[in-house]
Amino acid sequence: MTRLAARLLRHRGGPAVATLLALLAGVTILVAMGTLVESGLRWRPEPRLWATADLVVAHRTLSQQTREFGGDTTTSTVALPEGGTVDAALVDRVRRLPGVADATGDDRVPIGVPPADGHGWATYAFAGRPVSTGVAPRADDEVAVDVRLGVSPGDRIDLVVGGVARSYRVSAAVDTGTDAVFFTDAQAARLSAHPGRVASTDGGPFARVG
Repeated sequence: MTRLAARLLRHRGGPAVATLLALLAGVTILVAMGTLVESGLRWRPEPRLWATADLVVAHRTLSQQTREFGGDTTTSTVALPEGGTVDAALVDRVRRLPGVADATGDDRVPIGVPPADGHGWATYAFAGRPVSTGVAPRADDEVAVDVRLGVSPGDRIDLVVGGVARSYRVSAAVDTGTDAVFFTDAQAARLSAHPGRVASTDGGPFARVG
């Protein structure tokens, strides 16, 4: 068998090398797919900005069930336009419910430079994490910044929001596990991509039951 294999390699080296490369490519793909599946099975999402919330209003979706030719039922879910935002007035309705100690909505602010997500400071109260250093932003030109963005209280940071660059003074450094920036609630409402609405796709409104 060994002599036969050697003769085949001597006379048909090209096909043998091509077969070997194909096997190596196949094994590489299988190992990569196995790694992805294994990591997906082990991954457990952790709440960040709403870790201490007892209630989170999820985004609205549209679901439709269809029956395939084989008899199986398939459910298709599509997010509604505008990212499933809800009216900001819903925050006050939730806040007035019996037993609710606090509620807020997430006025998400997409930040282009540096790439980050902006939020109102009231959102941070539901993160369940203490402020690393500094104090909460009190003026519209102040922000609290996640430590991953590499700035400290007292520094200046330039943020590009909606194509407009603005300079802010960093009032606090926080650790949220994400690249996040926290404005005053009033400033976040002004900079919100959807004024008068809260982006429930990012987990809002939040509520804490007292």
